[in-house]
Amino acid sequence: MNRFPIFKLPLVAHIEVMKMFHLFDLTTLSMCSKRVRNWIKTLRIRRYGLRIMVTIDDDISIEFYNQTGIETGTFTFKPFQPEMLYSAEFEDSTLPMYSESTTEYLINLCADDKVEGVQIVCDYLRSFFGIDISYIIISPYSDLNDSESFMNWVTTRQKRIEGLSMECSFNNNYTPGFIIERIKNIETVSLDLSLSSNFKTNFEFEGEYIEIYQAHWFKLNNLLKMNCLDLLLKGTRLTNMDMNVFLKHWMTKDLKFKEICIEMEVIRFDVLFSEIPVVERTDDVERDYRNSSREMTIIGGFDIKGMDGVTATMVPGPTGNNRFWMIVWEKQEAYFNK
Repeated sequence: MNRFPIFKLPLVAHIEVMKMFHLFDLTTLSMCSKRVRNWIKTLRIRRYGLRIMVTIDDDISIEFYNQTGIETGTFTFKPFQPEMLYSAEFEDSTLPMYSESTTEYLINLCADDKVEGVQIVCDYLRSFFGIDISYIIISPYSDLNDSESFMNWVTTRQKRIEGLSMECSFNNNYTPGFIIERIKNIETVSLDLSLSSNFKTNFEFEGEYIEIYQAHWFKLNNLLKMNCLDLLLKGTRLTNMDMNVFLKHWMTKDLKFKEICIEMEVIRFDVLFSEIPVVERTDDVERDYRNSSREMTIIGGFDIKGMDGVTATMVPGPTGNNRFWMIVWEKQEAYFNK
């Protein structure tokens, strides 16, 4: 068998050869020994926009990929299989493994405690690539104990997580409360949770975007602890009086909001704007609104003023409308079309 003497190459040649390695091959090569791993890390071979994503399903998988999505690799934790004749080394830990010949860039692993195994692999990848876990997906088929344990671990290890998506049904109030109270500093969050009618939580959110479906449990005290760029709530039981309190809260605080969309009870403007100075814009007033995903023209609306003279517009809907939609204009963003 011909062997390529990669360790005997000059440094510049080393780097050029390693650049040609697929991301997954580079990772598995690093698992051969500490010497090889340290050698690869010393070369500082970087992939643009590298991310780590953990998906908690009936199995748990860790996927790492670059910005283009062309280079990916996955470690998946499964029950022990007879095919697991080999093992993988992660620093000082060894896990049984096997590769599926039909699936490229995938290694199946086994651990007595799946979450502990995931932590071992995540710590290895975080150290090897020099990045944190970016995204977490918790599916309807996940083991809720695994979800709780992993979220507790990752939020104590990292100050920042780019995204969380969770779609689950719960048969208790403790687990969802435990997880939700740990999302404060996650940048983007999507929650679609089937919860009991008496579920309560006292969480805060200071990321960029949060969307919550089945939000019957979302109360005024939760709304007053939101400070993000975009907020979307579906199916709340918030009242006009609740939203009146929120508008007064917004007017007196320096908050980050750019856009808020909330399903609430049928809107009554006399209650919603009670004791709030409002300027009603007629339909001949048009303003261009744009965000990262769309552009549109806002016709008319109800303007209120917040701190430093910042204007927010409540965009009206048809009679019987239950959608509260508010856009916050920065001074340079309100374009009036005459």
